[in-house]
Amino acid sequence: MDNGIPITKRSLLVSSAALTTALAGCSGNENADQSDTSGEEETPEDAESSEPSEEEETSTSEDSTPSLSEFEYPEGATQNGIAGNQLYSTHESTLTDAGSLTLTRDRTDIFDGNEFSETTSNKFDSNNIYREVEQTDGTEYIWAPDSESVSYIQVESGFDQRYRIDNQQPDTNEVTGLGQFRQYLTATEWGEAEEVVEAADGFAVTYTSTGVSNPERINFGGEIDEYEASTVVTDSGFVAELSFDLTVTFDGTTQEQRLTSRIENVGETTVSEPDWADTARENGLQFDISLIEGGSAFEMELVNGGEVPSDTRIRLRSDQGDGGKRVPSALSVGDQLYLGLSDTNELLVDTEQVPDGVTQLNGRTTVRMRLSSLLLFDHVERL
Repeated sequence: MDNGIPITKRSLLVSSAALTTALAGCSGNENADQSDTSGEEETPEDAESSEPSEEEETSTSEDSTPSLSEFEYPEGATQNGIAGNQLYSTHESTLTDAGSLTLTRDRTDIFDGNEFSETTSNKFDSNNIYREVEQTDGTEYIWAPDSESVSYIQVESGFDQRYRIDNQQPDTNEVTGLGQFRQYLTATEWGEAEEVVEAADGFAVTYTSTGVSNPERINFGGEIDEYEASTVVTDSGFVAELSFDLTVTFDGTTQEQRLTSRIENVGETTVSEPDWADTARENGLQFDISLIEGGSAFEMELVNGGEVPSDTRIRLRSDQGDGGKRVPSALSVGDQLYLGLSDTNELLVDTEQVPDGVTQLNGRTTVRMRLSSLLLFDHVERL
């Protein structure tokens, strides 16, 4: 999947100035005369009310919304449709100049009769990232200060609460939605503008899909069975909402994904240090991890936090396959693990040295530890 050109937090959204200013309106009512030509004072019943009637209010409200032909389309959008690459460029530069944003995303995946739902709220400014990721089995709260190279995470599942420290920060393209907005804006064939609606800082226009122009960007190697998309484009120059419903078949297996992403508070989002940050610094599980043996194994050392229980499961996934098992024993600060995959995708783990029989890892490789549904460690590396 093409997620766009990688960019850092410092290079993206560096201006703290707000994207737009609120539209200001000006209106007035002429006062009714207080007396007639004879000098007699009007009675309240005879006086003409200065308050507009409900019918007049409705007419005024309707008249303030531009028509499709009057709407001020940003570059890349017209009444006839959308030029995906051009609109994405406008969208990206507008958010970059704005300095901050809030992105909310509702996602549902249906695969082999199972349904997985996730709601994500991302807040981004030039100094910090804050994310809330809510899934069926728990919620993660992630804070990543720009002044550090780590992320602090509070994990909750039921009544259980733990902390971890990841040696990586969330991907900027994911946090801001830029990668996904680029992917679907440019892969979709868009119809004509349909309706002008009110937006937070002005007005926006809606579009729906008529087909797919670049199926290879969204089919993930399968065959697209069904695809519907819609979007809301503001006159300020950014896409405020993108939704799609995609059904793809892989080797006879059907997978459906439904997603809606909304961008709000452009130029007005601020991110503060959460009140649990110090607790995470002190108690968060943190491993130092490095790839060794020419890319065949990982060496891990627990460097912060409490004990990792013996019923914790560890999983190693690479392009050629994945394997998992429980850790050999409970781990304390200073303990090490060596792990790799066999040629049959068995996870090989040792506490003293690289296990015999590990094979070369390749592609997108992840190492994760879970205690029941709680994610205690998460590392991603592209080989």
